[in-house]
Amino acid sequence: MKTRLRVVIMMGLTALMVSIGFGAEVPKTPKGHFSMGRAEENLILALGSDNRGLRLSAASVLVTVGTSRSVIPLLTLLHNGDEEERIVAALALSHIDDGRGKFAVLRTASFDPSEKVRELAGWYYAEYSTPKHTTISELDIFSPAPYPEMTEMLP
Repeated sequence: MKTRLRVVIMMGLTALMVSIGFGAEVPKTPKGHFSMGRAEENLILALGSDNRGLRLSAASVLVTVGTSRSVIPLLTLLHNGDEEERIVAALALSHIDDGRGKFAVLRTASFDPSEKVRELAGWYYAEYSTPKHTTISELDIFSPAPYPEMTEMLP
């Protein structure tokens, strides 16, 4: 008797949820059009998910489609995530043209408890957040030589 009652209650709740879902107005984009803003909104929502894989995937997609709207959720992931999440968040923030994110990546490169995160955040900051140099003399890449055996190859 109790199982029948449970089944009837579950069916009633399911019917109620389906009817509510069909009655909701969902804004639509014209057929064949992609809305980058809506995609970014969904990715930002995914950053707040309990699913770790979804958070990692959303952050990795925000590397290419992220704007300043996604900086704050990525900062949250950078400060509160596990090691892998902090690495992906640092990569995404270094690609987005926003000073808050770039500053956070620079601070992460200096003060994160994980050596791996510090190393990668520093590399991301140097590679994607700093202006590109046009001449080799501006780079000053040979002082000091990265490897002692390379010193004989220097000009």
